[in-house]
Amino acid sequence: GVYKIVPVKERHSLSLVWQVPSQMDHWRSKPCDYLSHLLGHEAQGSLLATLKERGLATTCYVGVDQMESKSSHAVLLFGASLTIKGMQQWQEIVTLVYQYIAMLRHYVISDGGLPDWIFQELKQIHQVSYNYQDEEAPEDLVENL
Repeated sequence: GVYKIVPVKERHSLSLVWQVPSQMDHWRSKPCDYLSHLLGHEAQGSLLATLKERGLATTCYVGVDQMESKSSHAVLLFGASLTIKGMQQWQEIVTLVYQYIAMLRHYVISDGGLPDWIFQELKQIHQVSYNYQDEEAPEDLVENL
């Protein structure tokens, strides 16, 4: 469903939320990491670049929430900070998001997978995150493993 909320602050945003299967069984391949990374990418030709070029959005954010470690599902969230024009044409943004997802799906199904640079980029991001992570209390670290 579509919900329009009256804001407390003058902020315009759009959120799309999908329930997806639990990612626990996909800990090696991390499909939602790929989807999050590509939906939130800022390079030329990306979804965000297109939204900016059309004057519809200024930023976007994408993430996955596993809910609980034993949960049967996860939640994938796409959010965008919209311009006034973007608020008026929010349906176009939703269409562009789904078109972008369809394009990614085409790559995976028809073209034998995503280009290797995507894997390399994600690998580097995860390595940097690991190398510079905040110290965690031992009991929290064990629980998260």
